[in-house]
Amino acid sequence: MHKRNKSIAAVLALCLLVTLAGCAGVIGEPTTDAIETAENVTARDVSESALPEETTTQAPEQTEAQTDADEDAEDYRKPTEQVTYPEEGILISNAYFSLRLPKDWDGHYSCATKYIGNDLWLKFRERDSAETIYGGHLFTLALAAEDTDYDYAMLSACEKLHTLTDGTNTYTLYAVYPTDVQYAPEAERQYLSMQDRIESILGTLEPGVGFTFAD
Repeated sequence: MHKRNKSIAAVLALCLLVTLAGCAGVIGEPTTDAIETAENVTARDVSESALPEETTTQAPEQTEAQTDADEDAEDYRKPTEQVTYPEEGILISNAYFSLRLPKDWDGHYSCATKYIGNDLWLKFRERDSAETIYGGHLFTLALAAEDTDYDYAMLSACEKLHTLTDGTNTYTLYAVYPTDVQYAPEAERQYLSMQDRIESILGTLEPGVGFTFAD
């Protein structure tokens, strides 16, 4: 009986050792399937989660109508050129019209282009008064587009000079004058002398290349 108990105990001990050895093998050495699964999870995590998605920002497409409108707007804002000739005087020109100032205006005037909507305003000032609170405004040439939003009829000192066309577009050219004193006391003589020449200056107006006066 005693020997039988020893045999049973030995068998149990052997089974315990085999079981522990098997567990150690599972924990210490992961199977091939386990390794492959871990690699797949790691690759998915990097490619789908860790890396930001690529985004492409594209400029909005311009329609043909938008492109034409932009080109027209750019053309309408061509700068005014001022060239002084020894004999003929000072030529003021842009894409739509030109005029000549007297030679003796050289150094005594300033000329600035302003846009009100689609309308071009070309303003002339007596220079010395322009640098004071009086302003020095002599006259302004306003080129109004057909679809102008500006009401020229509300101006008390405004006259229509010409209708200007290139065969497709039509503009109206106005002269706008000041209605109050624009000269500084010390520049009164110079200002009034220049003011007396305005009518003859307007008589030198010519249409630009490709344009004609329709009146």
